Amino acid sequence: MAYAPLPGLLVSWPLVTPVAPDTFVQYNVKRRAAGTTTWTRIATIPTLTVTRYTDYTPASGQNYEYAVTWTSNRGASGGVFESAEGPAVAGSVTFPGSFLQDATPQSVNAANTYVQLRGNMRQNEPRQSPTITPVWGRAQPTIAFGSYRATHYTYQLITHDPADQTLWQGLVLLQIQQQTTGAPLLLRTGDMGDRLFVILSKLTRADPPWEYIPALEFEELYVSEAT
Repeated sequence: MAYAPLPGLLVSWPLVTPVAPDTFVQYNVKRRAAGTTTWTRIATIPTLTVTRYTDYTPASGQNYEYAVTWTSNRGASGGVFESAEGPAVAGSVTFPGSFLQDATPQSVNAANTYVQLRGNMRQNEPRQSPTITPVWGRAQPTIAFGSYRATHYTYQLITHDPADQTLWQGLVLLQIQQQTTGAPLLLRTGDMGDRLFVILSKLTRADPPWEYIPALEFEELYVSEAT
């Protein structure tokens, strides 16, 4: 969907062999920022023979550590067992561009549904309740109650051929995912190293006779009370 591949980190591990009466349940892929001690599970892999996972959510330039455990079922009386974390492996990815992507955990859309963006402008704005945030493509807006801080981002799609509709189609797919399934949209900026879950709040266009460049606006909300 874009001229640049979606940046990510590939994690792989050895195939496990459960010993009877254990039966395999799933692999658990865990991640933490380098230098920290708390693991966060970012994916579960329910297929024994699948021993790799690509993480498409790391921030640009951030060092991470990964570990994988596996879970087994020990029968009616044994309960569920999870192995210890194996040796941690470190990795990082640095990219110059900015990407908007479907970040639904383990969804194939994470790798296939994304657009590359260019140009950015962000502004922090404190607000008081009640506030209505319009969401492009959604019948009902997002309503936030309580004080919160909103960060606004403005981008343009990267395209050099006004007849090329693939980037626009990618944006439409993201909008459909946001509207129909509530898919989280992740905005990753290579220049600032930001990693933000956002809502697509506005779509405008710059339309001289020789080009068509959609411009997008996003908001990341920090709500201190209820939403």
